[in-house]
Amino acid sequence: MIKPMSEKAKLPLYCKSLNSKTFGVPFRTTAEEIARFIFNRLKHDEQLSISSIRLWETPTSFCEYQE
Repeated sequence: MIKPMSEKAKLPLYCKSLNSKTFGVPFRTTAEEIARFIFNRLKHDEQLSISSIRLWETPTSFCEYQE
């Protein structure tokens, strides 16, 4: 039996089909929220060992997210 794709799984495929480098997210796009979003997407990849994400806003300003 083939399970239907979740809405989360459809989004990257949809964006790729548009040949777009941008997509919408259901949250306010602060650096902190984007860092958390990236972390949560990558932590489920079994080929990666991730402990934190550092997102640079400017050459001297960044935020870091970890669990």
